[in-house]
Parts: sequence; C-alpha cells; structure tokens
Amino acid sequence: MADALFKQHLPAPFGLRDVRSVPGSQKLVAIATGHHTFAYGPVVVVDPQRGINAASAIELITPGSKPQEGPQGGHPVAEGGVPDQGGLYQTPWALSDKCFLASYSYGRPPSGTAGGDNEHGFALYLIDAYGNKELLHRDLLLSCSFPIPLRKRPRPPVLGGSTGAGDATCYLTDVYEGLDGVPRGTVKHLRILQRVGWPLDAKIGAMRWIPGNAWEHQYGFWSWAPVRVIGTARVEADGSASFRVPADAAVYFQALDARHMEVRRMRTHVTFQPGEARGCRGCHESRPHAPTSGPKAPLALLRDPETPAPPPWGSTRLLGYEWLVQPVLDRHCVRCHDARDPKGIDLTARRAADGFLQSFHTLFPDAGRGGPAHKDKKARPLVAVSNRFSGAGISQAKEFGSHRSPFILALDDALHKKEVKLAEADWLALVTWVDANAPYYDTFYNRRPPGGGPPRRDVAIECPPPFPSLPAERPR
Repeated sequence: MADALFKQHLPAPFGLRDVRSVPGSQKLVAIATGHHTFAYGPVVVVDPQRGINAASAIELITPGSKPQEGPQGGHPVAEGGVPDQGGLYQTPWALSDKCFLASYSYGRPPSGTAGGDNEHGFALYLIDAYGNKELLHRDLLLSCSFPIPLRKRPRPPVLGGSTGAGDATCYLTDVYEGLDGVPRGTVKHLRILQRVGWPLDAKIGAMRWIPGNAWEHQYGFWSWAPVRVIGTARVEADGSASFRVPADAAVYFQALDARHMEVRRMRTHVTFQPGEARGCRGCHESRPHAPTSGPKAPLALLRDPETPAPPPWGSTRLLGYEWLVQPVLDRHCVRCHDARDPKGIDLTARRAADGFLQSFHTLFPDAGRGGPAHKDKKARPLVAVSNRFSGAGISQAKEFGSHRSPFILALDDALHKKEVKLAEADWLALVTWVDANAPYYDTFYNRRPPGGGPPRRDVAIECPPPFPSLPAERPR
C-alpha cells in the first residue's frame, strides 16, 4: 500500500526529504529541498490532513533558511520560527510539533574550497517554533547529523510481510468518477504500461536513455524513460474493472475508448507488492471523498481479475519508433507522403543528420533544441505529447495523446472515408505509440564500449514477462 502522502501535484517546494513523524500527531517534519540538491534547506512541518496538495499544509519552522533550488513554498509558523539570516538545515527529528533536533550549517562553501561540501560545517542544534536555537554539539573535524534522542520506548511492532507471490490485483469501482465531461459508455479499456528505469551494470555503469544532460531539453525525448505496454483490461458497462498487475514495477494507466485511443492519462506511477490487492474509486478522483455507494456491487468485482491482454508485439519489448511505427508508415503512407509531397509531409525512412528518421522530424518539426514547436502554426507537431518539463498538474481528458494528435485524426478521417485500409495491429501500433508519449529509442547508451571510444547506443534490454507464472506469450 505504498502511496503518495503529500505534495503529489504541488510545485513548491521541489522536494520534501528526510521526512519523519511528529509524535502525538499526524504531522510530519521534513527538509524543503530542490531536485538536484542534497537534502539541505529549511525545516518545515507538514499536515497532510489539510489535503494532499494543500500549500497551506506547509509551515516553516526556519523561514530564514531557503532551499538551494526552486521556490520555498509554505508560510512561517504562527509563532514566528527561528530568525536565521541564511544557512542550511538537515536531518530533523521532532520532539513535538514545536520543538526539534536538527543539524545546521551557516553556509555551504563551494566544492574545492576550504571546508568545501561541509565536511565539518554542520553541528547539532535544538530549535523550536518560538525562535529559540541552542547549540548542542559541534565537532572540529567532522560534520554532525542525524540527531536522535536516546530514551527507553516501546519496541515498534513487527509488520508481517506479504503472503502473496508473483503479481498483484488492481480493481476500479467506476472510471467515470472524476472523469468530468466524458459521457458514460465512452471508456471501454484500460491500458497498463510500465516506465522502465535506466539500467545500471557493474561493468558498463549507468546506461543513459536521454543523451547529454537529462535536465536539458533534448529533441525526441519528451519523457524521462522508455516504456513498455503490459496489456489492456476491459472496462465494464458500469465503469468498473478488475485485473492483474505485475509486482515491483512502476506501472501507470490510460483510459481508452472503443478504438483504443486515450481518453485520459495517469502521469504518475504506482508500484504494487507481490500479493497486494488494491483499488481506486475513479479516474483522478478526489481522494478525500468516500466511494459512491450504489445499489449493486461493481460488475468487475463479481468475477475473477483478468490478465491484461498483451499487445500484438508482446509485453516484453520497449516501444521504439523505428521498429513499431516506421514499418506501418512504409506499408501505408510513403507511397504518397515522401519527399515529393507538395504539402511537405515526408514520412520516409530516410535518416537525418541527427540520427532520427525523416518521418519523425515530419511528425515533430523542431529546430532540435527544445521540445515540439508550437509558435509557428506551419511547424506545429502532428503528435500531441506531454513534455517532461511541463507542470505537475493533473492531466485532463483528451489533453494530449491520440485524440489531440493531427496525425491520428487525419488517419482516422481517411479510414472513415475508406481512402486507406489499416489492419487492427497497425492501428494499435500507431495509437499506442502516440499515447505512450511518442518514444523514439528503445535502447540505452553503453558508456564503456569494448575497445573504448565514445558512448554507443547499443544496449538493448528485454523486460521479463509481466506475469511469469503464466505460459509464455505467443505473438498475435
């Protein structure tokens, strides 16, 4: 039952780290930090009961200390807090919701200077919401952190581990809860996908998917990581669903219509433990509200959970543009849309100087430095993606994906006019790739290639079967 407790869609601060419980309450103490920084910054108290994304739930115990990156967020405690003139805190321990142990440094000297990276800069302090700050211990050679009171207390209970094995079970009571503006009967399927992390190998080291600096805009990399499709599960007439999901995998869901086009996307992910059974009451529904009780049980809960049906290409491959999308374009599009197309729609497999195929540049006309271009209408992308640098707000129905992509809409119109014929597998390949945020590469960089030399994108991985207890998949 791992779940987000607070700040799931709250932009400030960038991060809350070294989080610990405040005794005698539901509050938490934490350090407000940036994203690319150590867990240094102001001490804050958070009250998740005010709402998972309530900015008012963050109170600053040390308002004079600032995060090293990004906005601070929150507001000072009513008592005023510690009147620092700067400096950084770390590793707080709550004695109450007003009094804390913490480690503090007056500043963080630059690396390479005397005292660089605070090898002896942090000392232990007792602080409180009323502005008191008392030095407890400072070492002349080493920084001090992780203050913990030594006292006798009851031994914490030992929680039993999961008794299940293999996969987990997910159920949904009504997909239309929170799906405003979408008529009932629209959603027919749920697509289950997995974001696959960058591999780490003892010999090769870290294998990057995004070239260069990942925090910079890189053409062709709208997401942080590649993706594979676990499969699709059906949604019953009442909006309910019940299906198996792989354990220990970062999965997310997409609500699909009858043609497997995305209606709404989950942009975070969730991980299940082996044997876990877990559900939600809707699609981005408001979690503080209880499920709406009806006269009948959800239809999907009256049957056994189904195993998601894998896509035609199987569920162990990472999606890649060159093997999944370009062959469909070659079969159905390039006879008309090539370099001679007067409209400039060139969908051929001619390789551009940057390594991408020309068809990909046609779908994403861009100078190559940022994300998809939007200002010049003539250069608008033909595929609507969610850029990884966009905000943390909850996605809306048909905000991006196949229902917002001119490429798919034009193809769909041609199909209705019978100007083109497309096999079901080809249609699924195109809409799935678009809804998966249009990944290009399904390989990673080998940063230590045999014989030396620059990194090469030659690391291909095959994911394990999502449900190893089942017979091996047979390509459809």
